[in-house]
Amino acid sequence: MNWALIIGLGVLIVLCNATMDEIRFHWERMFGKLVKKDTFCYNWMNPDVSWANKYFSTNPLVRFIFSTILVWTTDFWHFLKFILINSALIIFLLLIHEPWFWWRWVVELAVLNIVWGILFELFLGIYGAIGDKIKEN
Repeated sequence: MNWALIIGLGVLIVLCNATMDEIRFHWERMFGKLVKKDTFCYNWMNPDVSWANKYFSTNPLVRFIFSTILVWTTDFWHFLKFILINSALIIFLLLIHEPWFWWRWVVELAVLNIVWGILFELFLGIYGAIGDKIKEN
């Protein structure tokens, strides 16, 4: 068991989570002072702006792909989320498996990501359906 790798990935998870909260809820505190407005970094890193990056195309298939499977490429917040989730999944694989060939890690990580994505979209759809049914006061 590679405990140093597991601990390192755990620290990376916490770092990603803290950074996600910092850019989402406290942008002006640090990142707003470091990242110049109207630059590529600003448009990729600031969640108030970057959320729209996934909708760069009018093609429905491209929009679907970049708002689901490749959303991690569209903005910093989703990139950090991708690292966080995959670090947690790698820790899971390290804890349940003996070391084996690298390609099995890639396959299992891909399968876990697909399952995660399907469940995420399912629950998001459920929330949306419930929200549509609730009448506003």
